[in-house]
Amino acid sequence: MHDIRDASFTTQPFRLTREEFHGAVKATGLHRRQRRLAAAGAVLFAAMNAAFFLLEIPPNRLLLGAAAGQAVLGVVLPPVLTALSYRAWRRKGEREGYYVMDGDGLACHGGEELLRMPWSLFTGYRETDRMFVLLWRKGRKQWFLTVPKRLLTGPGEAELLGALLEDRIGRR
Repeated sequence: MHDIRDASFTTQPFRLTREEFHGAVKATGLHRRQRRLAAAGAVLFAAMNAAFFLLEIPPNRLLLGAAAGQAVLGVVLPPVLTALSYRAWRRKGEREGYYVMDGDGLACHGGEELLRMPWSLFTGYRETDRMFVLLWRKGRKQWFLTVPKRLLTGPGEAELLGALLEDRIGRR
């Protein structure tokens, strides 16, 4: 039987599309905390206004405005931040690159650049229908690396890569 730890994958050269970038951000849940905080703030301001109503105090327009502002920030701001991040990434200089994944870790090749990351660096991964999203942390920041499944052209390569990631990183 072939040991999955000895497997090696090399992707085709690719450029990440806007849809793949947005899907990766959604899979990582980067804006989940922001939405929860905005929802909690909106509920808090609405509850304070309801308490004023029960005490027969006239409604406070400032609290109503704050609740509406919190709700808008929770709905509108995350997609805007994602779009701005994608534009900044594109402006930085999008290069065609490819990945090499083996028993030691992952190597990113882009132009003349080479970045080698051992499996121990990654904190987890997420799998969607269209991609694998590898996660790691540096300080308080969460980073991600996207491996689109469209790059894995061999028969069963996506399943093998999923098994390799499960063995080396584990889901989070």
